[in-house]
Amino acid sequence: GSFHSRLYLIEVGLYYFCIGLILKVMIADHLAYAWQSIGTIGYAHLSTPLAWLGVVIYSLNLYYDFWGYSLMASGIASMLGFPFIENFHHPYAASSVSDFYRRWHMSLGSWFRDYVYIPLGGSRNGVLRNILSLFAVWLLTGLWHGFSITFIIWAFFLLLLILCEKFIWSRFPSIYKFVGRFHVLVLVPLSWIPFAM
Repeated sequence: GSFHSRLYLIEVGLYYFCIGLILKVMIADHLAYAWQSIGTIGYAHLSTPLAWLGVVIYSLNLYYDFWGYSLMASGIASMLGFPFIENFHHPYAASSVSDFYRRWHMSLGSWFRDYVYIPLGGSRNGVLRNILSLFAVWLLTGLWHGFSITFIIWAFFLLLLILCEKFIWSRFPSIYKFVGRFHVLVLVPLSWIPFAM
């Protein structure tokens, strides 16, 4: 009956809330402490290996913090009877930057897709329209994160990677897989640095 279905939604919501809380408290908060410890050394005095370790730690801190909060919010929404929203789907397992951002903050990405990218023509009206549609999405993505030149540069850096993958590297399937993974595991973590400053 409706009582049992309501009870089930509360149970599912509580499960996701607890998973989110664990990701936040047990993983993200400890990574944040490690990141702060590296910061106290001073960026000018970091060795190259320690700097790279810092990049990895900060990237994972950002991921688990955001994912944890998202799961907690989705869990509460489920308990209140709203449909569960998956906001992250293993983004670091992605094959390219485009794939990464289809898996990262999926609610924001789908909103931009439905209300900006597709209405502007998307990928169905030629290369130029496709580039302009992507340009608009990433300009708005940068501005959504903050009204500063730093976030605009961050957005256009990612746009450049996506355009290179889409129009250049995709022509070379034998190396595209390697390049895409390199972008996801090396350049995407590096792109988070402006958020840490």
